[in-house]
Amino acid sequence: MKNNEFTISINDDKNLLLQVYAEQIFNLVEGKIINQNEQQPFLKGKQLCEFLGISWGTFLKLKKQGLPTIVLNTGSSGMELYSKESVMNWILEQEVRA
Repeated sequence: MKNNEFTISINDDKNLLLQVYAEQIFNLVEGKIINQNEQQPFLKGKQLCEFLGISWGTFLKLKKQGLPTIVLNTGSSGMELYSKESVMNWILEQEVRA
């Protein structure tokens, strides 16, 4: 084989196509989830963590500090929801001015 020649087997092509398709599907699904969260005015705890880009531990600390929470009574237990608008306003109120 000469220096400027190369070969690609059919298996390599199939694997490459599978990888490209898998990445495209992943990106579509990930985008759909992100878009759904952007359109929802209320989020559950884990969704709020993703929206704010914070860990679950930080979320729990913010709750102790008074993070605005909506509790819906759903029978035996309550479901907690978080208004994105209220949370963002609350975070801005926490701003420390130097």
